[in-house]
Amino acid sequence: MFDFASNMKVGSIEVVPEEFRALYVETDGDTEGEKIWKLNDGEGSTKAAVSAIVGLNQALKASRAEAKASKGKTVDLKPLKDLSGAQGDGVEEISAAIRTKIQELEGQLASGKTAGVNIDKIKADLAAAHKTEIESRERKEAALTDQLYGLLVEQEAVKAMGDTAVNPALLLPFIKQQLQPVVEDGKYKVLVIDSAGDRRFSGVTGVEMSVKELVDEMRAKADYQPLFRSQAKNGSGAPTDKVSAGMRRPEPVERSSNDKIKAGLAAMARR
Repeated sequence: MFDFASNMKVGSIEVVPEEFRALYVETDGDTEGEKIWKLNDGEGSTKAAVSAIVGLNQALKASRAEAKASKGKTVDLKPLKDLSGAQGDGVEEISAAIRTKIQELEGQLASGKTAGVNIDKIKADLAAAHKTEIESRERKEAALTDQLYGLLVEQEAVKAMGDTAVNPALLLPFIKQQLQPVVEDGKYKVLVIDSAGDRRFSGVTGVEMSVKELVDEMRAKADYQPLFRSQAKNGSGAPTDKVSAGMRRPEPVERSSNDKIKAGLAAMARR
């Protein structure tokens, strides 16, 4: 099967099957004196049929490439099945049906019979199949991106909390709603944002506020304090003994026998 899509221009007409050479016109190449042959870009049914064949060739190549890249995965081939009119759902059956359709068009083109071909329908079917494929791919990419963003935000929030939260699961949503993932210079990063969605800047460093600074700020606010562990010693900061450190009595010192005798004699002398 001759691949028109890969041979829109050729350096020698000999590479084109004889029955299709009439579709090519000789023209000047890029360098002086060079001659090349390209598909006739004139108007009419011939041009439309050639466009349809090129489109089907490209669709077949894309189908094969996707089948090879997605080996072992589930691939939605329904658009190509509908386009080709294949009876089965297998890749080979659909590919065979597309090849048959291309051969039919090539036969009609070679014999100059294009009147019975509905070119507009073929073009519309190709466009619909391409659109469906793109939308499916975009949905998958969006889902993966959302998942990546969610993991990135949660990782930064958990890292900033450390062991300060009474219950990290309760505090996490309050932190995450003030964070926004972005891609800058080809790198993923997490920004701290305000209620209007604008990025916040540190009052100390002047650069973008870090997630750790946000957590420290929340920890100082009364609304969030019940979610954090107390920063005071023993929960209140008060000494554990009832008597303050400055009023404690000195610990008793064990005295020797001589010290005890001297103390007894001194007491008798005072009487």
